[in-house]
Amino acid sequence: MHTKCHNTYGSYDCTCLSGYNPSNNMAIFIPNDGTQCQDIDECKITGLCGDGGRCRNLEGSFECSCQVGYQVDNGTEPFHPHRDKASCKGKMRTTS
Repeated sequence: MHTKCHNTYGSYDCTCLSGYNPSNNMAIFIPNDGTQCQDIDECKITGLCGDGGRCRNLEGSFECSCQVGYQVDNGTEPFHPHRDKASCKGKMRTTS
């Protein structure tokens, strides 16, 4: 599951799809050795969602939203900072 396999002469080999890592840490593997593709928790990467952003791990991916006091700029929530080019910006405060 979550693999892409290729036929080779008399056999086959596989790689994990984007967002997954092989359990044996080998880029190319044969799944019948017990290797599985496991979800990568992208939210362990500090600052992935930028200043004011909050990360939520998804199966094979992640999404970002803005923390209280911030609003999304150049998009809507939830967003993917690389695909959507969105980010969180501090809200402007007005005084009366």
